[in-house]
Formats: sequence, structure tokens, C-alpha cells
Amino acid sequence: MSAPTPPDADDWRKNIQQSYRSEEVNNIAKVLASLEPSATSASKLMLASQFENMMFTAATSLADYRKKITKKLKRMQKNYKANATTSSEVLEEQQKDEVVQLQRRLKSLYGEKLELIVQKGRLTVHEYREKGGPEKSKMLRDHIDTAIGWAADIGAVPVEKAILVSTGQPVRLAKRTQPENLAHLNKVEKELEKRVDNIRGYVM
Repeated sequence: MSAPTPPDADDWRKNIQQSYRSEEVNNIAKVLASLEPSATSASKLMLASQFENMMFTAATSLADYRKKITKKLKRMQKNYKANATTSSEVLEEQQKDEVVQLQRRLKSLYGEKLELIVQKGRLTVHEYREKGGPEKSKMLRDHIDTAIGWAADIGAVPVEKAILVSTGQPVRLAKRTQPENLAHLNKVEKELEKRVDNIRGYVM
């Protein structure tokens, strides 16, 4: 009596309908889309199809096929999150360095003028009030207070010494993220280019 024929290792694959595999491809594409939102639909589907076919070929059973897909996708998501965190940290350090460099450059260009405005601003407004009246002195005070804020922004003077003429209190710097801080300093740079010499011209 002859021995029974061993089962074909590919039998399980023959029983899998294409619609089932297509559904798996779509599910994989959704995961890939969450990892790479900028990728096109066509490229995501192509990668998902290749991914699914690799798992289908390597698996030894339907359960193993599904297990391999789940395990591989979870590993990809974990690695992507780790890489994204690292990239975010690197970007934040780069932006922090840009902020420091910009502050140094602005301080070297405008620091002395702003220090003088901080030191002499209150006296200037007081004396200008006697000459030009309260309305004009208030306008000058507002301009000088703005310049005192710039001085604190770029580190020309310590914040505790950047005393506003209007309140007699130190400037309160807004809490900003590194990108927001960089954008703010870029705006400050433009304002300094246009206005600081004019404000400095009023200071005694």
C-alpha cells in the first residue's frame, strides 16, 4: 500500500480569493499613507501591493500571512515614529541655532543704539513733553517702548533692565516656539532697519 501524498504547501494560497488580497493591499496602503502623507495614491498602492506580495510569498499559512503583515507594519510604524522624533529634534536644534545667530547679528548691528534708547528713553520723553506737548510725547513714548522691546528681543539688554517708559515695568517677552521666535526676529530685523535710526535721533 502506497504512502499518502503529503499536502501541497501552496494549498492555502490557492484557496485565497483575489478580493481578500486586494482588501489587504488597501489596508496596507492606508497605513503607508499615514506614514508618508505626501506620497501619491498610485505610489502608495504600488508599494502596498509589493509589500503584500512579499508577505504572501513568504508565509506558510493564512494565519502566518496575516501575522507577518501585522508585525511588519507595526515595526514600520515604530521606526517611522522614532525617525520622526529624531528629525523633529534636529530641526528644533537647527532653528534654535538660527535664533541665536540672528540675535547676535542684530545685537552687533543695533545693540549700541538700542542700549542708548533704553538708558535715555524716559528722560527723552519727559523733556519732549515740555517741548512738544503730551500728545506728541505719547507718540514718542510708544516708539521708544517698541525699541525697548526690540532691545530685549535681541538680547541687547537683559530683560529686567528693559524698563518700559509707559509702565515703569520690564518688558514681558512672549512665550514662543523656536519657529515662532525665528519668524518674530525676522520681523524685528525689518523694523530695526526702517525705524531704529529715526527713534535714536530723538534720544538725548
